[in-house]
Amino acid sequence: MKAVIQLVLLVFGIIYIYRRFRIMKTRNETCPSASAEQFTEWKSLALRNNTMFLCCTWGLFILLTPIAYNAMESIPLFGGLLPVGILYLSWVALAVFIVKSWRDEKKIVQIANDAGISLYKKLEK
Repeated sequence: MKAVIQLVLLVFGIIYIYRRFRIMKTRNETCPSASAEQFTEWKSLALRNNTMFLCCTWGLFILLTPIAYNAMESIPLFGGLLPVGILYLSWVALAVFIVKSWRDEKKIVQIANDAGISLYKKLEK
């Protein structure tokens, strides 16, 4: 089960890395209907939100790997409480940051819709 969760987190991270590159490549010239202020606000919020989500998914992936290895090797650290405590704290942190990320995503989509910004338009090189 832990391997499946780690794989899902890894896939989400790869999707968000691709999205991050799309956000970074998007320029104000590709969205002529957006003002410079709207575009800058959208881009900074989108990059910050993307970074936070990547830190959560890949951070938890990196954190769960040694815990899963420790559980497989049956080497209890501090009576087995340390891995369990880290695991529960990491899940709580992941849940909080993902909820915050989703809330911020609503604001990012609202700004993008108001300004006419789309990540899925053909980007010019």
